[in-house]
Amino acid sequence: MPNIVVGENGKIKESYLAENVTLKKGEKNSLLRKGGTSLVIHEGADDGKSQPAGDAGDRLACGVISK
Repeated sequence: MPNIVVGENGKIKESYLAENVTLKKGEKNSLLRKGGTSLVIHEGADDGKSQPAGDAGDRLACGVISK
C-alpha cells in the first residue's frame, strides 16, 4: 500500500484497492491466514527498503484482518 499523508488536524479519509491480495480463504494471496493478519499504521513514511517496518517510526494504530 502507498504511504498516506495526514493533515494538521490529524484526520484523513481515503480508499485504497490492494489488487495483489484477496479475502478469499484458501487462496495463495489471501489475507485470511492461519495465525492471523494485521494492518499497522506507522508515524512516518516507509522507506521501501528496511524490513519489517520500513524504518517508518512508532506504531500509531493497528487492526486485525479477520472473517
